[in-house]
Amino acid sequence: MVNDTTVTLQEMAKDGILSCVQIVKFARNNDIELHQMKPLLQAAGIHLKDCGQTCVSYRCQYFK
Repeated sequence: MVNDTTVTLQEMAKDGILSCVQIVKFARNNDIELHQMKPLLQAAGIHLKDCGQTCVSYRCQYFK
């Protein structure tokens, strides 16, 4: 599953970068807990897009 998930994340990413919204949506659609996304992102070589704003939900804490 990890390989399939990392491949899908890589396909979604543009230049190896995803936004927090994309990551949260992916996690919800695939029934993955947010705290489990960081290792998957690292395995896929995906970086979090810096939005330059403070996230009101603090969900980005799971990915940084």
